[in-house]
Amino acid sequence: MKPLFVPVKYLLIAVCIVIIAVLAIQIIPSDSVPGLSDSSPANPLPFISLNADNPALFTLSDTPLPVFSSTEEVRTFLKSHTVPYATVHRSRWWFSGSTGTIHVTDCNDTRIWRYTLDTASFKPDEYLVIANAVNEDATGTALFNVLPGVRTEKVPKMNRTVHIPAKGEKYYITVDPVGDRYAGERFTITGSTNLPAGEDILVEVYTSSFTPTQKSQSGEFSGATATTGNAGSSGSPDYSTTNIQVAGVDEADIVKTDGTNIYAISGNTLRIVRAYPAEEARLLANLTTNGTPVSLYVNGDRLVLFTTEMTDGDTACGYEGTGDYSQKTQILIYSISDPEHPVLLREIESDGEYLDSRMIGPYLYFITTEPVNTWSDNLAFPQIREKNRQTITPAVYNFGQNNSAFSYDLAGAVNIRTDDPVKALSFLTGTDSTIYVSPQYLYLGLTAPGDSGYGSMTDLYAFFLDNGRIRYTASGAVNGTLLNQYSLDEYNGSLRVATSVTEPGRTWREPDTRYSNVFVLDDHLTVTGKIEHIAPDEIMHSTRFMGDRLYMVTFKELDPFFVIDLSNPVKPKILGELKLPGFSEYLHPYDSTHIIGVGRETVQNE
Repeated sequence: MKPLFVPVKYLLIAVCIVIIAVLAIQIIPSDSVPGLSDSSPANPLPFISLNADNPALFTLSDTPLPVFSSTEEVRTFLKSHTVPYATVHRSRWWFSGSTGTIHVTDCNDTRIWRYTLDTASFKPDEYLVIANAVNEDATGTALFNVLPGVRTEKVPKMNRTVHIPAKGEKYYITVDPVGDRYAGERFTITGSTNLPAGEDILVEVYTSSFTPTQKSQSGEFSGATATTGNAGSSGSPDYSTTNIQVAGVDEADIVKTDGTNIYAISGNTLRIVRAYPAEEARLLANLTTNGTPVSLYVNGDRLVLFTTEMTDGDTACGYEGTGDYSQKTQILIYSISDPEHPVLLREIESDGEYLDSRMIGPYLYFITTEPVNTWSDNLAFPQIREKNRQTITPAVYNFGQNNSAFSYDLAGAVNIRTDDPVKALSFLTGTDSTIYVSPQYLYLGLTAPGDSGYGSMTDLYAFFLDNGRIRYTASGAVNGTLLNQYSLDEYNGSLRVATSVTEPGRTWREPDTRYSNVFVLDDHLTVTGKIEHIAPDEIMHSTRFMGDRLYMVTFKELDPFFVIDLSNPVKPKILGELKLPGFSEYLHPYDSTHIIGVGRETVQNE
């Protein structure tokens, strides 16, 4: 049986690469951001502001983040601050859906699969789950509803789907009933299969009524600006490294190389392969873990592997329909000074699902997330565990947000070259978050209800990264929502932000209002300059900041490619625009006068 594809009614989609010549662009290296003193942060977290008399100094002010004293206080907060999905996500207008690849695992002689789905960007509708075997002929499907409003009761457990064999069938996949869900919830879709353990299943989630049009096509292409490598490698003098957004800030991937060896996640195994010189190519080692590998880093003679495991308090296997599950993230630090015999140095476990991470020098910064709800039986604060060490339960700080769904986000840091303990903080946040990291700051963007009740805003929080310490420094807000991490950029002491806005009509007859914004914020996250109402009635599809320029692509029928001058943080201005067919979903700098757009060309059906 062939994989099921959603028919395209109005558009003929073709992926194309457009190279756009941009004249007279000057790329200016980013200035370093002033550092902090060595004084330890107070509890609750202090607000750190810039000293006007000496820009190199920071002082502590009296604006702390409140901290939760108990789980009952969390429950009380959730009851008073949980609002309907439509109140928060009014600006979400693009295609609602999700795609991911998961691996088949064995559990008590039953082969099962699980896929964690976050509906933070989903609109209320009926949805179709399609699970396809990547290498074999097997497909499973299921329907479920995403409802408006807020859940007020515990999710009922559903019976598992019983497979009825068909004549001549070799492999099968089932999808368990999902039941009704509320927009903004994060939950796990499960199923069973007789595929061999380690096989891949492609899981796709669509609105059952989805018909792509020139307005609803949208997507995100993973990519970044700079590259990073490991000094001192004796391997190939010219090799590809991870494509990253910010120079000096490494990002995790499923494949890494040091110029001599390739380190790659394949199914549930990490493989180390000698790749250079070619005549010596061979498999050096296979690393297997209890969890499912999701990403890795290579830093000199250290390798960091993130894996995830799912557990259920009711069953050892964590498999009874779509009940309550908890997820753990393992951080495995290996010495690869002898790549044929990797040595496990540290094994750190954090509650929650792996969300994102960065590596700056020897310091690994990671974020895990765990959904919480007022109806949950267990609101325990997330913990970090390590063998022969005391369990860490970081204090949970409160941003005071209203939202339709909440989670515990744990931000941790560890030096991969020492035995120093993990430093960590936790926060109660909305589930719809965007993370951007510069060499000295971590920025967290959270979708929040707009002040007027129409449209959405993005709350911004800045954290200073001080050799493994994570310190809260400032907060602010801008109108609109972020597309992805490339909507944020730090340059010359300013944070630049690009947002998209959808203001729904006040009646069903009144059309929605759509446009894009650009903001420049200072070190206090106060807006110093802005351009609003860019490209009315069009949707932002991609952005890229390069020095004192922003390149933005919006789309309705043609692709306006905007060039925006940000050299004056008080008065940003649009320099010009170029209209092209189709739209670019990812922009990548080629050199100082060219940028590459990767996207789709759209052709109207006759």
